[in-house]
This record gives sequence, structure tokens and C-alpha cells, in this order.
Amino acid sequence: MGKKDRAKLDSLKPMFVEGCGKNNIDEKVCEKIWVDWEKFASYAFNKSHSTCYAFVAFQTAYLKAHYPAEYMASVLSHNMSDIKQINFFLSECRRMNVPTLGPDINESDVRFSVNKAGEIRFALSAIKGCGEAAVTSILEERNANGHFKNIFDLTKRINLRAANKKNLEALAQAGAFDSFPDVHRAQYFHTYKDDTNFIELAIRFGNNVKEQNSSTAFSLFGDTIDNEIPEPEIPHTQPWASFEKLQKEKEVTGIYISGHPLDDFELEIKNYTNTTFDDMERFRDKEVSVACMVSSVNKRIDKNGRPWAIVQFEDLDSTMELAFFSKDYNNYLAFLETGNRLLIKGIYRPSFRDRTKYELSVNQMEFMQDVLEKYGKGIRLMMHYKYLDEEKVDKIFKVVSKHQGKKPFTIYLYDSDTDQPLTFQSSKTGVTVSKDLYNALIIIPNIIVKLIT
Repeated sequence: MGKKDRAKLDSLKPMFVEGCGKNNIDEKVCEKIWVDWEKFASYAFNKSHSTCYAFVAFQTAYLKAHYPAEYMASVLSHNMSDIKQINFFLSECRRMNVPTLGPDINESDVRFSVNKAGEIRFALSAIKGCGEAAVTSILEERNANGHFKNIFDLTKRINLRAANKKNLEALAQAGAFDSFPDVHRAQYFHTYKDDTNFIELAIRFGNNVKEQNSSTAFSLFGDTIDNEIPEPEIPHTQPWASFEKLQKEKEVTGIYISGHPLDDFELEIKNYTNTTFDDMERFRDKEVSVACMVSSVNKRIDKNGRPWAIVQFEDLDSTMELAFFSKDYNNYLAFLETGNRLLIKGIYRPSFRDRTKYELSVNQMEFMQDVLEKYGKGIRLMMHYKYLDEEKVDKIFKVVSKHQGKKPFTIYLYDSDTDQPLTFQSSKTGVTVSKDLYNALIIIPNIIVKLIT
């Protein structure tokens, strides 16, 4: 019964019945006992076991309700080895409106923790390439002597044998040094002519300070010589683009923490999608349009030698796996590369393999970066006539002149006494619909910018 082996249990029933008969046990009692055992063998607990489970369930429900951040930090810490579970529980944090922040060298702990503001901080030891021994060494120094001021303060204080170059690079890539002033992530990986990077330079500085401190030499005024060692110059380099930053972040944490690669396409998502993967059940037998990214591609060959692929897509909150065979595989092959951000259109219909289940049948794909140019039909500005003056008109047309194209550009001028606006459409100058144009227009005060879709 404990192993829930129903076949074995059934084989023993004749022996049980026979034994009951030999001991003069009533046949009805015998049957009642056996039926109870069958139920127990399916799935059952005795009362003491059930009571313990109920009590634990009550305790965890109480903690989740009254100490949500602390409870979820504990749950995340107990699942650090499973990135799928981490993703799942971070989604639950968002649903509960519990803020979750990336790792921070001056605030994070070995495990997921809660700061004074009630926000969950990502665990330092959950960063790939930064083991618990390295993190513990760093935290011992931080707890003993206070927060680190910058990368040079860090390298001259910590044990660089316990926390090495690989560990510091992983911390920088994950964003754990973002709180250090005037240095962005790309600068830590700036490479010099001798193939060393800025982190190696900072480590060399830290080791030099330690060597000087270990000597007995003092300056004329009694100061230790480490004060005379100049900090290396911080290199000048361009910050990583948003997408590159997030990709590198995911390499060492397994997830996107500071954002999502689709965040760059907020305008496109707002205007050209109608659902998400989680919400697709509401669109059975209907056309759907969803923004997503290719997160993995598993290319295969069938028994007839024809290529096909299993592709996992992710949107802002969830994932969906789709298979592409023969014609679809050939049609969409150029889109099926990891990291591609796509607008997918199709119909959510019953599966060919199982009519009781629904799946997305894809009939069109576009790269997200091409969506505005391809589907944007024009730009419309709306404003009240009292805000219209020569200065504003000049600002609008300076912006428009930088984005000339063939799509219509229209201004709707409203009067508070009427619902019917005056319409002014440029007959000579059209626009190229782009995010740059949209962003340049929305910062002009007292106008509403609409994308014509």
C-alpha cells in the first residue's frame, strides 16, 4: 500500500479473503476492510500525517499573506539550483506585487534576501561563476568594515585568492557593481593592448596595495604606502546596448533581471498585438498576434531525411513551444534563430495531433524591428487649439522634417465646445513611421501622439 502498487495488492486479495475465512471474520467486514485498503493504496494519509500537512499548509499560507517578501525570498533560496523554478517564483513575486531587484554587492546576501524597503535582492551565490565560497569571503569583509565604495576599494579589501577574476567578472556582468558611481558594466570588460581588461587592472591594483601594506615601510609622515598608489584610470567606452546588456545578464543569472529584450518594443506591442501566451486560451479559433523572442531552437531530421525544428518562444511573462515541419520550416527558417525578437500572427486552433488540445498555427512572422516601418500607416497629432502657437508649430515641423517619408502626417485640432476637430494633413511632406519620430513628438507638451495602424 505504501508503494501504491495496485497490481500487487490485487494479487494478494484472494489470500486475504482466505485468511479472514479461516479466522471466522465476517465476509462483509472483510470486504469493507479491503475496500478501505484499496483507497489507501491509491492515495491516502493517516490522520496524524494529514494533520501535520494541514498545519504546515496553514503556516506557509500565513507567512505568504503577512510576510510576502520574506516568504518568497526563502522559497527562491530553496530553489536556486533550478532556474525554471526561479523563473516561476519570480513571476509569482510580480503577481503579488513584491518588488524584486538584481544583485548588489553592498546589499545582496549569499541567498535571496529582503532589504529595508521590503524588496527582494537577487542572491550573489545564484550567479553562475560566483560560488558560495567567493561570496562568503566578500560578505565577511563587507560585514566587518562596511560597504564598498568602488571597484578599487573592493579589490584592495577582499581576499583575491577566494574571490578571483572569474568571480568579479560574473558579478560585474550580472549588475552587482551597478551601484558603484560613474562606471557602467561595459567598462569593466574594456580590453587593453596587452589583452587584459579593466577588472584585471583593478585586481592588480588591489594586489599591489596588499603587498605594500604587508611591508614595514612607512612614509615620512607615518602613513602606509598604499595611499601613494594611484587608482587606475577608468576607461572610456560605450555602454552595452539594452539587448546586449540583458543577454549578458542572462548568461550569468539564467534570467533577465533588469528588464526584458522585448521592452524595446513597447510601442509595437501596444499597437500590433492582441494577446500573450498565457492569455491565448481566450482566443480559441480566433486570429492572434503576439510579440515574443526565440529562446531556443532544436533542429532535427525526420526518418525521411527532412529537416524540422522544435522552437521555444518567450514573451514578457511566459513561454510556448512550437514545432515547424516541411513547408513551415522552410518558410520561417530565417526567423528561427536564438535571440530573434518576432511578431507572430496566426490562429489558435485545435491541434492536428489531438483535437482536444489547442495550439498556435503560425501563418506570418516579422522581425520586431521591422514592424513599425511595415505596418505603421502614419502619425496623428491631437491637441486643443489653445495650446497651438508658432513656437509649437515650429517644434513639430522641425521634428517631422528629420523623418520625412511617404506615410501621412495629420494634426487634429480640438475646440472644447465641439467634438468635431479641424483636420490638417500635410500634402507635401509625409513621414517615415519610426520609434525615433514617435519619441521626439511625445516630449512636446500638450499634444497626444497616435500611431495610425
